[in-house]
Amino acid sequence: MIGQAANFDGASGILLPDDLITDHNYSFTLWLSPSALTAYTTSFFGWATDSSWISLLPNGFGEDTMLWSGTAWFDANTGIQIPQDAWSQLAVTVDNGEVSVFINGERAFSGSNFPDVFGPAAERHFALGVNYWDTPYAGMMDEVKVYDYAVSADDVVALYEAELLSEQ
Repeated sequence: MIGQAANFDGASGILLPDDLITDHNYSFTLWLSPSALTAYTTSFFGWATDSSWISLLPNGFGEDTMLWSGTAWFDANTGIQIPQDAWSQLAVTVDNGEVSVFINGERAFSGSNFPDVFGPAAERHFALGVNYWDTPYAGMMDEVKVYDYAVSADDVVALYEAELLSEQ
């Protein structure tokens, strides 16, 4: 957000190391400033197989920001559309199937029975801005963080506020 963000051109993404998440208890946060809001375009994508995955969409199929999962289909619709050409912080926490999605430090979705994509028998792969099927992400992305535990709601707010302070 302060001059060192990754700039995604809408044609490719970034492959992350395998095994960033290894069980059903994790979180990730990132800041996005999309230059386009294309339906189904992912910002953070994790997969075990081509039918078992999670995807954080700046613009889902209902024109709102959402977390989506395949195989055991799960739609975490936030009811909020993050803006184009402006920074927004997104955070996802998963605690053994209890899932929350936060936008700018505010919980926008909470639900149960989120699928265990990254369990012990799974292969685990991760990417930013790209998946196998949809238009790649266009815009800037910064401050991507992955945690091996479910970050508390208070800590999500603290992360959001800390980043706002650091850019001043």
